[in-house]
Amino acid sequence: MKKFYKNPLVLLALGLLVIGASTVGATRAAMISQDEADRVNFTTATFSVDILGDVADNQIQFPEINEEEPIKIGKLYNENISVKNDSGGNYNEYIRVVLRKSWKNEIDGGGYRKNLSLTPALIEVKVAPGWYINKDESTDETTVYYRLTPVAQNEEVPFITGIKVNDKVIREVQHGDSSTIIYNEYSYDGACIDISVQADAVQTNSGRDAISAAWGIKDSFTGIDTSGNETTVNFVIEDE
Repeated sequence: MKKFYKNPLVLLALGLLVIGASTVGATRAAMISQDEADRVNFTTATFSVDILGDVADNQIQFPEINEEEPIKIGKLYNENISVKNDSGGNYNEYIRVVLRKSWKNEIDGGGYRKNLSLTPALIEVKVAPGWYINKDESTDETTVYYRLTPVAQNEEVPFITGIKVNDKVIREVQHGDSSTIIYNEYSYDGACIDISVQADAVQTNSGRDAISAAWGIKDSFTGIDTSGNETTVNFVIEDE
């Protein structure tokens, strides 16, 4: 009985790794400090964050990937995606970035549909040092990063520095057979990577209250650094 792979493994990226248009303009939240007897209020203000680097028309660009070629499995492609405090006033900010990863397949009639049977964790995004994952808020598909130190007005902070597809994708196969032939097809064949990045910020004044009210977390949480080390981390609170 003959045994062979029905199709070569082809993974696509360009045009599907996007920053959603609605997420590039960051959430803006400002806190007004008042007397202790007064209730703390939130109001719209000039706090904002921008996503810069290998980005054009709300899409992440991949200079190292040839448009005519599929992604090479196991190769780290260098990237340059950063976030910037572009608030309208002289405000420092705490910044959060939500990174979402998934696999999609092209559907009949055009367009793409998320494939829930494929593993987002095999899409490996390399993040610059200084960012911490909130373990309690994160999943294989959604990773929530925080910058614990204040980011000054007009300061630009590196975020994504590279992307790689784990070579485990070549070990996942689907089997089929006829009376004389066994077919093996790669589970990830033809799959497309979909990545979105969303950034938002809160002011550092009354930092603990701002972090809690805007993001629903404490100023201390179980964090994972970019080397994979897990520990309790704390925001650097300015007004103490």
